[in-house]
Amino acid sequence: MLRDRICLISRKPRNDHKGSFLKVLTEAEKNLNTGSGEVYVTITKPGKLRGNHYHKTTNEWFTVVQGHADLRLRDMETGEEFNLELSAAEPVTLFVPCGIAHAFLTKGDEDMILIACTDLQYDPSDDVLCQLF
Repeated sequence: MLRDRICLISRKPRNDHKGSFLKVLTEAEKNLNTGSGEVYVTITKPGKLRGNHYHKTTNEWFTVVQGHADLRLRDMETGEEFNLELSAAEPVTLFVPCGIAHAFLTKGDEDMILIACTDLQYDPSDDVLCQLF
């Protein structure tokens, strides 16, 4: 089942008079081995789509740190779909294994800022485009 292949880890920001602090990767991450991977930030405008692809070999972890998005996932082997809403107001880190298509649609009036981590360096031949939204 698709729900069993992904993993959601709740996060709790720490707020003080200076602002806030949020851990997005810890020892709780399933299959985390970033020795050859990368960490990146994406900013997506309201109403815009990011993703609409899957990776043949790369695993990814995502955390929304500003705004919110509708996320659609599809298991490319079974065709099963699963939808989530991700929000900085209730932060989670989401593990998406290879073979699971994903697309983020930014909702609301503010940009969505997403921190992502991969276990492999980006390789364009690992991306397979698809239409989820």
